[in-house]
Amino acid sequence: MKPSKPFRVRFLAFAAAALAAFLLFRLMRAPGTLGLLNWNPGYRPIVYAILALGAVPFLLAILYEILRGIPSFRRHRAAGLASMAVSAVCGAASLAAVLFLSLAPNRVPEPLPRPGILDPSKGIPVRSAPEGEPYLRLAFSSDPHWGRAESDAEARASILRTVDAGDYDAFFLLGDISEMGFPEEGFREAATDLERLLTRVPLRPMMGNHDALVNASGRWRKYFFPADHSSDSGSPFYYRIDAGRAHVLVLNLLWGEEDFDHDQRAWLTRQLETIPREDAVVVLSHCYFYASGYDDPETGSPWYDHPGTIREVVPLLEAHGVDLAVSGHNHYQELLERNGVSYAVIGAMGGVPDPAPTYRSPASKWIRTSTFGFLEAAFFRDRIELVFRDSRGAELHRAVVSAE
Repeated sequence: MKPSKPFRVRFLAFAAAALAAFLLFRLMRAPGTLGLLNWNPGYRPIVYAILALGAVPFLLAILYEILRGIPSFRRHRAAGLASMAVSAVCGAASLAAVLFLSLAPNRVPEPLPRPGILDPSKGIPVRSAPEGEPYLRLAFSSDPHWGRAESDAEARASILRTVDAGDYDAFFLLGDISEMGFPEEGFREAATDLERLLTRVPLRPMMGNHDALVNASGRWRKYFFPADHSSDSGSPFYYRIDAGRAHVLVLNLLWGEEDFDHDQRAWLTRQLETIPREDAVVVLSHCYFYASGYDDPETGSPWYDHPGTIREVVPLLEAHGVDLAVSGHNHYQELLERNGVSYAVIGAMGGVPDPAPTYRSPASKWIRTSTFGFLEAAFFRDRIELVFRDSRGAELHRAVVSAE
């Protein structure tokens, strides 16, 4: 028996609304989406358009039902066909977008470049250092933005060569590796350069907010978290790396606290509770906690002292005696200290420098703008010696963080 026209109108309207709801759910579940909408209101019309893909067919179906109940209305057939046509178009658009978001950003042509990436589950071997020598030496930098023409490729390459020639046990790249994760040119260019220029020092990349665009976390995993690697959390985005009496906790904070969900909070709390207080604890994230900065000229968003990460994460760092938190996101080099926790911002690996800060954080101890470089951390039994360096390795600033 052929379904009646009213049934077909209702069915197609419901299908269009369901597909739009699934598209919105799929988009909102993608890492970085909530932060993007929060910090860049210009992208919110995309959400409104998806809502319209579901709402318009539903409203037209209701209108059809109302008109069908009016005896004098003689265009029932045309109204029903119009409602079904709109539902079919909106449903097809939502389905196409779901398939695109699910498939296109995750396609990676083989073979991939293979830089020497550190497996978090294997930790970092420490040195048998004599008294007065560090047992661990790490380097950090962030925000190289491969794939953007305005990025400084020469400074980026110089940092990698300098780190590779240094006596470091690992190099942490704290996100925004690419200008955009989709399309993939930035990832491939980055992986190629990292394989070519970083040949002696193990690399541990992290995902930044630009890397997650557009729904590109799956592609990021294929490039920078190989299938044979694993983590204690089960996630490729947050995990613990042990190095003797030093412990590195990597967090997934892209734009801010938006991706700091219940599971990640419980994991971080558990790690901090189990690490002995006399050990050194370093927390890494893409987004910063305390930082100097400016109001974004396009959106008006404040790029300094991040209220969300300070509210949601900092109390855990302070309560459990974290020694050092290192982040990127802002394209400065800066050292800050607040309530016993030291903070370093090192978004200086070649991305276009941020404007001169118009706001100086009360926690700030030292800042350098418009200078590319990296951060060196030497771990001793009772302290961590920090050295901010330029792209060629020259010392810019030195500080000592207590590790007791």
